[in-house]
Amino acid sequence: MSATSAIYDRQIRLWGLETQSKISTTKVLLYGYHSGLLEELAKDLVLTGIGTLVIGEYSGETLGKPTLVTYLGQDLEELVKALRILNPNAQIHTMDSYIEENLPGRFEKGNDVQTLSRLVETKAFGIFGLIGEKVGSPIALSLDRICRDNNTLFAYVETVGALGFLILDLGSNYTYRSMNKSHPSSKARNIANNKSQVITLDDSDEENEQKSQPSFVENTLLYPTLEEVFSSILSQCSSQKYLIFLTFMRQYNEQCHANSHPDVQEMQKQLEMFLQLHNIVTRHSELQSLYNFCSFMNVEMISVSSCLAGILGREIVKLISRNEKPIFNTFIFDAFACTGSIVQVASRVDRKRSRQDEADSIVYDI
Repeated sequence: MSATSAIYDRQIRLWGLETQSKISTTKVLLYGYHSGLLEELAKDLVLTGIGTLVIGEYSGETLGKPTLVTYLGQDLEELVKALRILNPNAQIHTMDSYIEENLPGRFEKGNDVQTLSRLVETKAFGIFGLIGEKVGSPIALSLDRICRDNNTLFAYVETVGALGFLILDLGSNYTYRSMNKSHPSSKARNIANNKSQVITLDDSDEENEQKSQPSFVENTLLYPTLEEVFSSILSQCSSQKYLIFLTFMRQYNEQCHANSHPDVQEMQKQLEMFLQLHNIVTRHSELQSLYNFCSFMNVEMISVSSCLAGILGREIVKLISRNEKPIFNTFIFDAFACTGSIVQVASRVDRKRSRQDEADSIVYDI
């Protein structure tokens, strides 16, 4: 057994040597606020054995930025040092140090979006994760378009108090493999119907059994863009309190964020005005839940960050291996109810899903 196999032995037993080898050669770019969510996701990827991890920090000022929780370092340099201790085999860089070491002289000084777009255009990174950016902001939409144009898988992840949101945009032609389970043979049916019958297997039976092993089929998914998801949420939010709050938060951050720590009662009034404006009728229990979400929206809860990072970390492994169906396309975690749910927020051209898609949908029990 090689040293690498010994280090990742438990993971290899879980998803196989081939997937672990792919993980060790994958480059992931993370960008966003230095928060507990960013640290949790970076930690999970490093322990998984990711080949190269580059971390960039949002340098702009956004009003309404929540109180952040960090425990691996107060700045990116300290974070990178701590992550290197966790896994010395991984290549971990800040965005600036990666550019300086690998792309010297090729990058002119510019704003964050320009630098990130140039990094994505090098096609060195297979996966880009946007962490903690303001919901629905132009930065998020611009980075999503850049990733889509360069065939880079895009993940948008956001925590808003007790809620966590994960939206995937894997492009218009994402392929993955799923198991094609063969129908049981007549002999297997006979065994099931006659449990007391003694069956003797000969060599031909073993050969037939090997031939009937499940095979894999290739599937294709068409993901809407992040902009299409955000534009479609309002038309679908009336039946889903989480989507109501996500839509409210998007508009609130863009229009009503004059105070970095607004009064809870004022936010609740804004929520009521939002519901009336869009003719959204909610039950008393749902309205109370929305009030509770407003009460915690300016605090990052480490339980939400940890859970959301764990879900995205698992999804990234699936994106690397392409052996399972990924989330399609929005995952929502509710810390109050301790539940996670997957919602398809589809574009106008993709409103319906087949029964097979519904049957194959992943359900997370948190």
